[in-house]
Amino acid sequence: MVMPVLNEAAGIERNLDRLFHLLNDQWQVVVVDGGSTDDTLLKLQAFPVKVISSQAGRARQMNAGANSVSGELIVFLHADTQLPDDFMPQMNKFIHSRCMWGRFDVELDDPRWLFKIISWFINQRSWITGVCTGDQALFLRRELFTRLKGYVDIPLMEDVEFTLRARKVTRPYRITAPVLTSARRWIRHGPVKTVLLMWWLRLAFRFGVSPQRLHSWYYGSSR
Repeated sequence: MVMPVLNEAAGIERNLDRLFHLLNDQWQVVVVDGGSTDDTLLKLQAFPVKVISSQAGRARQMNAGANSVSGELIVFLHADTQLPDDFMPQMNKFIHSRCMWGRFDVELDDPRWLFKIISWFINQRSWITGVCTGDQALFLRRELFTRLKGYVDIPLMEDVEFTLRARKVTRPYRITAPVLTSARRWIRHGPVKTVLLMWWLRLAFRFGVSPQRLHSWYYGSSR
């Protein structure tokens, strides 16, 4: 399991406590730090994780983690995302399927109705298009990761770009038991603004706008 982190001290202990209770020592967890300047690395010392360093950027960090983790099944998990209680049996079903990769449905951790609607639309979009994002805890066989040569080193849309290539091999295996992920991005910048921005960025990416320009648009609008 690969977890890219950058300044996640605020919630890393709580999420890792739950993760290791769930995994029951049956998974290797590799945490890839992109240069945290808070107490993330200090708090990681309390957990049986393998910590490696990488240049910042999710694509770079996830590639570094995938090259470091052992095993034939790789799960990419964001630090602010929690796996469902039945993660282990769900992975066992996937292993015995013919699919090469998959993702979970997602639930935002804000109980308000608007966030439930956003979660529903994210899940329906992924089911219809076969395109997924990192918040949905992507998992895949190492054979596919090697075949696709990992994530392209781009500053934004690395997950969308990867799943566009992966779906040409097989459609994603869908697990409807949702992962619970942080709604902080939607709360910080406003749910409607964030949804419209993400739709616009994905559309622009599909029409050939460079990830570098999208990165400047995204972070410029997020200030």
